[in-house]
Amino acid sequence: MSVSKVQDAAPRERLAGQQRVLGKLLSAVDDSQTPLVLLAGAAGSGRTSVLTALSAQLRSQQVPVIRLRATYLDGQTWWGVLNRVNSELNEPAEVTRLLAHLLSEPPSPTQADWLASALGEVLTARGKCVVLIDDAQYVDPATRAVLEPLARRLLDSQVTLVCTIRDHPRPSTWAGHTVASGLVRSRSAAVLRIAPLTAAETTSLLVEKLEARPARRLVEEISRLGTGAPGPMLEVTELYRNVGALCVADGTAHLASRHALPRVPDDSPLLVGVRYLPKSAQQVLMTLAALHPFDGADVALAAEATGISADYVAKVVAAAVSTGLLSLHRGQFGFRPPVLADALASRLMPYARLRAAQVLLNAAQRSSSIDQVPAFVYDRIAEAGLAAGCSKSASLLLQRGIAVLAYEPDRARRWIGAAATHFRGAQRWRALLALAAAHWLAGNWQDAIETITTLKQETPRPLPPDLLLAAEIIQITSLDSLDDTDALNKIVADPADLPADRSAQRIVTVALALHCLGRCSESSQLLESTWSTWTAGGGSTAGTGGFLQHANDFLLGHRTTSAYLEHCQISTAHGDGKADFHTLRTGSELDLLLAAEDLVGARTLLAASDSLPLTGPHKALLCFLSGDWGDQLDDARDDIATNTASAPILAYDTAHRAFAQIEMLRARPSRARDLLDRARGARPKLSHLLDSTESDLLHMLGDRSGAAESLRRGLESAASTGLVLGTDRLWLRLAELSRADGDMAQAQRCAIQCGRVAEKVGSDVARLNHLIAKFTATDDPADAAEALRLSSRLDQPFARAQTVFRLSQLGAASKNEILEAYEIYGSLGALLPRANLRRLMRERKIPVPGRKETVAEQQFVLATLVTEGMSNREIAYLLHDTEKSVESRLSRLFKQSGHRSRVGLATAILTGAFTADVKP
Repeated sequence: MSVSKVQDAAPRERLAGQQRVLGKLLSAVDDSQTPLVLLAGAAGSGRTSVLTALSAQLRSQQVPVIRLRATYLDGQTWWGVLNRVNSELNEPAEVTRLLAHLLSEPPSPTQADWLASALGEVLTARGKCVVLIDDAQYVDPATRAVLEPLARRLLDSQVTLVCTIRDHPRPSTWAGHTVASGLVRSRSAAVLRIAPLTAAETTSLLVEKLEARPARRLVEEISRLGTGAPGPMLEVTELYRNVGALCVADGTAHLASRHALPRVPDDSPLLVGVRYLPKSAQQVLMTLAALHPFDGADVALAAEATGISADYVAKVVAAAVSTGLLSLHRGQFGFRPPVLADALASRLMPYARLRAAQVLLNAAQRSSSIDQVPAFVYDRIAEAGLAAGCSKSASLLLQRGIAVLAYEPDRARRWIGAAATHFRGAQRWRALLALAAAHWLAGNWQDAIETITTLKQETPRPLPPDLLLAAEIIQITSLDSLDDTDALNKIVADPADLPADRSAQRIVTVALALHCLGRCSESSQLLESTWSTWTAGGGSTAGTGGFLQHANDFLLGHRTTSAYLEHCQISTAHGDGKADFHTLRTGSELDLLLAAEDLVGARTLLAASDSLPLTGPHKALLCFLSGDWGDQLDDARDDIATNTASAPILAYDTAHRAFAQIEMLRARPSRARDLLDRARGARPKLSHLLDSTESDLLHMLGDRSGAAESLRRGLESAASTGLVLGTDRLWLRLAELSRADGDMAQAQRCAIQCGRVAEKVGSDVARLNHLIAKFTATDDPADAAEALRLSSRLDQPFARAQTVFRLSQLGAASKNEILEAYEIYGSLGALLPRANLRRLMRERKIPVPGRKETVAEQQFVLATLVTEGMSNREIAYLLHDTEKSVESRLSRLFKQSGHRSRVGLATAILTGAFTADVKP
């Protein structure tokens, strides 16, 4: 009876990507020429799960199964495993007699043959039969000696032995390696290996665990720590979740901190190979883990850190290598799996951890300069804490923490925080300000505020002007990020924390608070009326005041994009080198250019500031505008979700708007709605930009009156605060809706207003929107031609495709331009407008390229809309189709993809496992 087909009875969801291994096992069981099958895999790779699935499959087809699991104690006896097999066979007389005769002696070759012959006769008499031995690496030496003759006896029979063995980093040191190799060479055995899970399989595993799609970085980190083995990867995931290091945003799971693994519990499977070792051996391995992955970590260093003799440390290391806990490559130790290093290091007692950190730092300094000491060395020092008198280590932590402040704020926060507890006086004030900045940049705004409060309480008055302003900037922008309008209004009313003789700092502080409250006109008026006072403050005071003045003017339409960029370039060239926050001010200047969708200006500023650290929102907007909507955009989303860097002014608003647009274009309107709602909940500075995107969403869903209302609300909101930047998009959308309603006069009025905004803003995107609005209102082909020329020069693929799409709906774009837009949408994954563009192409008799790919896209869009929970009627409206047609297409989709329900289809989309048997 053949059992090679994997039936539904096998527990697929528990196999974690090893379904194909199960299929090969079943085929091997059917092959009478393969009496012995060795299933090899790393610790936690799922060998037992595969064996369980195999057993269930065999039993479901009435195949007798004998199953047992070898243990460490079996390996310390003679005949332990064979006695247990004999017991499962109800102790046949001949086998029992032979085992009793041999007692505790290893068999001679002749005796092994006798025993194999007797056992083989008992097994073959049973007919179809499978013996499963899990963890066969623990099989005792006597039983191993019988395996090869037994396999020969079972050739051409219906009996198969299946043994799982743990893979070993140095197989030549494993006692069973010689026997296994001999069996394979004699063709008596086959070896199947359980490979590490692929990225797709790991994603599927984590989706089941977290009920959310994991971000690419999370998949990579979990896979690295667990070496692609399901057991360790699931254990690490659970540990991260237990300490709150995982966060879910937009249905995607992100790793908020890579330094948050807690102390691993004693009964953790990760420690199974360590748990029963002597305490001294455990201490050696834990210390080695604390030294890992330092290149110079060797026996001598471990001996120095533990105070244990080098000979004993060498023996422990050799034993760990032989059992597979450690790997050794070119003198460098590695833990299997890598998460074991974190698990062991976390178990060191405080003094031992500090001692290991000090030894590690000394060794690192002997081998390299301070600047070249690996970052993880400082991690170890910060984790261990600082003993009394460790002023050198504290100074190093502060120095290196400030050096990486703008690039790795989370790491800087831990280093500087450890150093700050050691200092007193002026050094402590400097450390506290740097710590507040690290909290601020890492998105820990409440911690930033509390640190600034501590700084103000501990320092005598007056603080130096630059330090004072830096503290105020951190406090005010943190309050803004926490949406604490009461505290900001209090600062505007009475900046009591600032001494009266610091009028320049008081003015700039109040202006910043007004700016954060969205009261840009008042902020601008205050700065204009007190220009001579705050500019006399010099340094960062004058620099911050100048930035606020120009930012307000740009937002209010008093300064064009080119004039604003010119100011930014002058500011960058002069540098204001003494200003502690010059780099971060440049980042805020970048915010405004990106909000204006001025990609050329943003790139120009970046070129002039080659050391500028980009925040998550900055990366997202640069990717969005430049058409890089793949992995880099996902990484930027990961940065935003995990608050790895703050954006003090506007970038979060514009980034959320960009993400919402992408979700709409990718047929995920529900996610787009969630993004817009969350952005509004954070009191956006440019809420009218969100109104514009919300209008697009409502229009897409068929609510034209709601779409128009969103546009009017956005214009009213902008007018109430005097904001002009971004309103050109609102006027364009309103002109298009007016034309669709047949009100050409209103469309023309909107086009005129759009032109006024374009003149004030002066950006290419604003001019492009004006040209499209003019064509919408007048049908002047010259406006359409100029809009097409301008969009091709922007170097913004999405803006180019959208321009062609809008104009093609009014009959203005050529065949080649439409085909170009179609290709751009495809490269961006914007499948919904691409589907609608296909409809227009068919109407104009333009051939649609790639029939098979087109069918696949249509199915994917349909499956995605189903995943969004949309009804057949809503799907029909979005795809310009009929309900009956949608119902028919869904039936075919379920049949071809193999999914039987909307829930199953949604899961496949979520995991990226959606496939369908697409037929051209």
